[in-house]
Amino acid sequence: MADRKRIGIMGGTFDPIHFGHLVGAEWVREKLNLDEIVFIPTGKPAHKRNWNVTDGMDRLEMVKLAISGNDHFTSSDMEVTRVGITYTIDTINALEDAYGDGTKLYFIIGADSLMDVHSWYRAEDLLRKASFVAVTRPGFEDELILKEKQRLEELWKADIQLIEIPHMGMSSTMIRSRVKQGESARYLVPEPVLDFIREKGLYRNDI
Repeated sequence: MADRKRIGIMGGTFDPIHFGHLVGAEWVREKLNLDEIVFIPTGKPAHKRNWNVTDGMDRLEMVKLAISGNDHFTSSDMEVTRVGITYTIDTINALEDAYGDGTKLYFIIGADSLMDVHSWYRAEDLLRKASFVAVTRPGFEDELILKEKQRLEELWKADIQLIEIPHMGMSSTMIRSRVKQGESARYLVPEPVLDFIREKGLYRNDI
């Protein structure tokens, strides 16, 4: 349908959210002409046993601060407030209920994660319910990932798109390390996020 709403889903630990996340989301939104991208800080993922991250509500607040001012970006607390293990299929089902039948969902992941999707809980259902957008760095030519994309498309009729985004050369791990060492994280995260990190004293100790 011409008026069908198109929603991007940007999940992640966001510990902290940084400009790489924001640039990637904006490039995907523009490329696919999405109406909205919802940022969903991860709850406790089923595939990560040693889950040792900043409190979910603090991560959510950093997301809210980072996306403020972009009318196409929203956030959700559905995973950080969910009790128990977080499964992506539960998030997709909840978003389907929230947005209604006239909505197409686009689940944004890093290209490397495409190699693991087949092992996710109810992977076939997940790939049938949402289009997957695998973001790549410039000059991407990974034959294994391209073959896995083709395999999933043939096996489960998955809709998978590869979209190239700029390589920003930053990571949440690097930002946490810089803050812990007393080094500047300016221009790596939005200024309100940096202020929040300072006010809360985040990343000063190992988490």
